Amino acid sequence: MTATLRTYKFLVVPVVQQVDEHGTVVAELQPPQPDNVFGVDGLHRYADGFEAKLAAQLAELQNGGGPVERIPVPAER
Repeated sequence: MTATLRTYKFLVVPVVQQVDEHGTVVAELQPPQPDNVFGVDGLHRYADGFEAKLAAQLAELQNGGGPVERIPVPAER
């Protein structure tokens, strides 16, 4: 019997940058846990809907909800 491999699950850690009014990166933001995405089709759907999901999460954060880990970005030298 020959074993086959199939794509099952992706663990996606979306990281977004926070920028100031000049476009300088001041922080990176990411959720405390990765998102689970099942199969390649699920990964495509995740990517296609990412910007809308990010906008909804930003609105939620501005209303005081949702855990996000803020990662300071070191200043460039």
